[in-house]
Amino acid sequence: IDGYSVVFLTSKLVLTHEECVKLRSYVENGGVVICDGKTGIIDENSMLLSELPGGEANDLFGWEFMDADYTDLTFSFGGKEYDGFFGRDLAELRGGECIAKYSDGHAAVIRKRYGKGAVISITSYHYYGYAKNGSNLRCLTETVAEIYGLRTYSVTSPLKVRICENDGYIAAFVFNYTDAEVCGSIRAAGISRDVTVPANDVVIITEAKK
Repeated sequence: IDGYSVVFLTSKLVLTHEECVKLRSYVENGGVVICDGKTGIIDENSMLLSELPGGEANDLFGWEFMDADYTDLTFSFGGKEYDGFFGRDLAELRGGECIAKYSDGHAAVIRKRYGKGAVISITSYHYYGYAKNGSNLRCLTETVAEIYGLRTYSVTSPLKVRICENDGYIAAFVFNYTDAEVCGSIRAAGISRDVTVPANDVVIITEAKK
């Protein structure tokens, strides 16, 4: 992960000793970790970790799990409102800073700066909610991407896209895993095209780098 500026951990229930060591080194040297749902709850033997979240890496997160709640999941961040999903963790800050709150004042997004980097915790089930119902939490990812200068890709559902680059060109592999032809569009890494992908097939789009 050292070559990436940001790493997303979504409901990463298991954190091993080796992973904790790696995450600590990654963040200390400038990496940013963004996590949601239940992160670092059990070890590789399915034993509950003594400190939640993160176990031995708890200090990276900057908060302690106190309880769970399943109401009041809407929170504000960057001037916009977002809907949490399924539930939320009630957090007690341990060196982290609350950068977004639920309406009852509990922390929705917590940032802990560590070394040259940071860990950002979303205390609801961000990506699970998006996968289940396409909630507006996608906007939160776009906000985070803007803050950290990440490129974002979009492609018409149910198409999937994979981007590959070399020194001279960008290639977008657009996959259709359904049994029917799909017409849609792709916006990614400088590529902006309408595309038709036959059933159970892939279309490759290439562009010269500008």
